[in-house]
Amino acid sequence: MNNVKEQFIKNLIYELNDINERQLEYNNKTKLDICWLVSCVDQQIEKCTDFIETISKYTYCINGYDEDHSGGYTNGKIRVLIEKPNEEKESEYMFDAYYNYCYYIEFKYDDRMHGYCECTPEDSGYDPIHGCCGCGCDWSAPAFSITKEYSLGDYSWEGHECDYWDYERNFSTKEFDNLEERREQEKEHMKQIIENEIKNLQQRLSQLN
Repeated sequence: MNNVKEQFIKNLIYELNDINERQLEYNNKTKLDICWLVSCVDQQIEKCTDFIETISKYTYCINGYDEDHSGGYTNGKIRVLIEKPNEEKESEYMFDAYYNYCYYIEFKYDDRMHGYCECTPEDSGYDPIHGCCGCGCDWSAPAFSITKEYSLGDYSWEGHECDYWDYERNFSTKEFDNLEERREQEKEHMKQIIENEIKNLQQRLSQLN
């Protein structure tokens, strides 16, 4: 199992290095901090036994890197595709060559608010490069989440464009009718609530007289 994990980490580093080269060459973007991204995966990935068992059994492909779209709450994510054995492949096209599920490893932060750093060079373990002892002060630790996502199929409209036009006309009519119906139901519901409230208030008033 250790060999499987170590090989995966090597493959991950290789892929992230390749992404960095493309980022600089084509997009002029900031390089990924590969050590930071990989560190927690290297330390913790074996705890995800489902993932480790799967990549032990099947060939896999680290298929690209998706940038963070959360506004800075993550460091993006990578996708791991699982390849079918040759005897299960219906063709060499990707949708036939890989299973209908994949793993996503999302690189995250674990903000540890231990307290403002007040370390001094006289403190034990003080690191002059970081200006801190690195123990008991605020920092953002590397973290990751791993999810398994299934594809349940791809579907396309059956029929001609004119068939869709018929659906569109019917849809608009039905939606308008349903909207009016829902509005009437909401009005009746609100009337019932108000009437019940008036009835309860009248009962309370009569009890006070």
